[in-house]
Amino acid sequence: MVNQLLSAAGVWKTVGSVAVAILILLVMITVHEFGHYLAGKIFRFKINEFSIGFGPAIFKRKNRKTGESFSVRVIPLGGYCAFEGEDGLDEEDETGSDEKRASDEPSQDRAHCSDGAENEPSQ
Repeated sequence: MVNQLLSAAGVWKTVGSVAVAILILLVMITVHEFGHYLAGKIFRFKINEFSIGFGPAIFKRKNRKTGESFSVRVIPLGGYCAFEGEDGLDEEDETGSDEKRASDEPSQDRAHCSDGAENEPSQ
């Protein structure tokens, strides 16, 4: 009986230690991500969402004035501050999608520079 109590106490001590570690990590992540949020506000970036954790949201609130979403998610091992245009998907150009940008076409100059040496034609 005493061994069972000691082992149960040891288990709860370990569970408590893990819970405290996760709580400390959650505070550190929140402070870190809040730094991104403040930097975005200072430089007047449009912020879409400020989130602590990953996975499905357990709490989510949207600011009606700014359109920013604030959420707390199930897995407390990370977070993010999503800025407008950060996803890498470009919206269609105002001139239409038929026109190509210079960066879309392969460049022989870039290919030439990337090989590191002059390619002289063999004679």
